[in-house]
Amino acid sequence: MSVFSLRVVFFMVLTSAYSLAAVAEPDWAHNFDVTVQAGLTEINTEQNASYQTNFGYPETQQMHQTNQLQNFIYSAGVGYIYALPTPQNNLHWLPATETALNFSQFLQTTAKGQINQDATDPPTYNYNYNLPLNSMRLMLDEKLFILSWHHILPFVMAGLGPSYDEVGYHDSVSSAQDNGAITLNNHYFWQFAWEVGAGAQYQLTQQWSVGLTYLYTDLGQWSSSSSGTIDRDTDNQAFNLAAPAKFNVNSSTELLAVTYRF
Repeated sequence: MSVFSLRVVFFMVLTSAYSLAAVAEPDWAHNFDVTVQAGLTEINTEQNASYQTNFGYPETQQMHQTNQLQNFIYSAGVGYIYALPTPQNNLHWLPATETALNFSQFLQTTAKGQINQDATDPPTYNYNYNLPLNSMRLMLDEKLFILSWHHILPFVMAGLGPSYDEVGYHDSVSSAQDNGAITLNNHYFWQFAWEVGAGAQYQLTQQWSVGLTYLYTDLGQWSSSSSGTIDRDTDNQAFNLAAPAKFNVNSSTELLAVTYRF
C-alpha cells in the first residue's frame, strides 16, 4: 500500500463518519487515551557512506546505495490530555495538549548498492552489498491541538527518546575474477532520536477517534560492526575493518491511527 493509499483510506473513513448521527465536541475531561498506529515509512540513508579496509595499506570502500527503502511501521502508546483554559465555541482554538509515551518499530529493511573500491574516479564497482537495518524506539511526544472544529482536531507534535538499532552487512563479488566478499557481524546499539510531525484526528464518539499523522524522525548516526569474516577462495577467515561504515539515518512516515479515550 502506498502513502497515497493511506490518505485515501483516511478520507474515506472521515466521509463515512460524517454521515453518522451528530456527536458532541470532544469532552476534554476524559484525560487518558490509548493509540494504535500503522503505516508506511520511507527510510533515508547517506548515498555515499564508506568504510576502510587494510590489506597492507588503508583502502576506502565507497558504498553507493541503489534502492529506495520503504517499509511497514507500527506504533502503540498511552497519553495524558490536559485541557487548556480557552473559551468553548464552534471554533475552539488551542483546546488541549497531550503528553504521550509511544513505542514504534519499522520492520527490517535492507539497503542495497554497489562498492566503489578505493573510492576511484571513475568508480570501479566490483562488489554488491546488502545492509539490513532494524530500529525500535520509545518516544516521549508532546502534541498541541490547534483547534477543534466539527469534530476535526488538527495538531502539531514533537518528541525525543531512546532508539535501539541494528545494522548488518554482507557483500558479494560481481565478477568471477574477484574474491574477498565480506560479512560483518550484526551491530546493536542505543542512541537518542527526535521527531516532529503534524496531523489531524476526527472524533467519532466521545471515546473513539481516527487520525492521520506525518512524522519526520532523525535516527542519528549509525555504524556497522568492524568484525566479521572474509571469503578467501575456499574458506572464510576472521576479519576486521580499519574503520566501520558510518551513515546518518532519518525517516518520513505516514500513520493511520485509532484512539480510545478513557
